[in-house]
Amino acid sequence: MILPVERAIADLPSITIRNSAVDAICRGAQLAGAGVLSCGTFAKGDTVALMTEAGECIGLGTARIPSEKCVPGKRGFVARPKSILMEPGRYPRGWTKKSRIK
Repeated sequence: MILPVERAIADLPSITIRNSAVDAICRGAQLAGAGVLSCGTFAKGDTVALMTEAGECIGLGTARIPSEKCVPGKRGFVARPKSILMEPGRYPRGWTKKSRIK
């Protein structure tokens, strides 16, 4: 039997991410507070499920802070990607590249 990934990770604490941050996470960027919509309960170093607003699993990450310090929109890193399952480009890019000054 094949089950959706979301059912396999249902027991993990999760972090819901803004759609505008999904593509960056898919490309390996660390999750900053600006991209967070909501957090479950977890400790620093715990494995967390990284989820879209629609409830799709982006992948797994490692919490850089405990959930009580996770404030949506606040500066600072919340989690770093560990295993990303969603392919880049599925969600529109919500970030811009900085131009390099020569």
